[in-house]
Amino acid sequence: MDQTLKRKEILRGKYIYRKIFAGGLSISGNAIRATVAPTSPIRHEKVAPNYLVGIAVHRSVKHAVDRNRIKRWIREAYRIHKSLLGVGTSKQGNPRAIIFTWRRHVNVPHNLSFSVIEEDVKNILKKITILQS
Repeated sequence: MDQTLKRKEILRGKYIYRKIFAGGLSISGNAIRATVAPTSPIRHEKVAPNYLVGIAVHRSVKHAVDRNRIKRWIREAYRIHKSLLGVGTSKQGNPRAIIFTWRRHVNVPHNLSFSVIEEDVKNILKKITILQS
């Protein structure tokens, strides 16, 4: 299975994020929450990815260095474990969107490690596969 995260798999745009947050299903982990929702068809793609991913970290995480590190680690954990979703491409053109957000009430501890975030993302992806089947 391809473990790259391609540009066409990444969600972009404030309008799309708002739409998904408003009508999506929320799945929580210890420090990360995922919102899953169907998106509108991608018009210019003949073969579209099954899942689109977005990452948001609120500014309650004070330092930009910490916000960017969390986003990098979430992106990497998703890239490694996206095979749990059976991610591929489909000709139907109706992908599902997943937005990972750092939960606001969770402070960033100084000993935060990639393994904590990876385990959270892995558990969330397993829950998504259970819900989709």
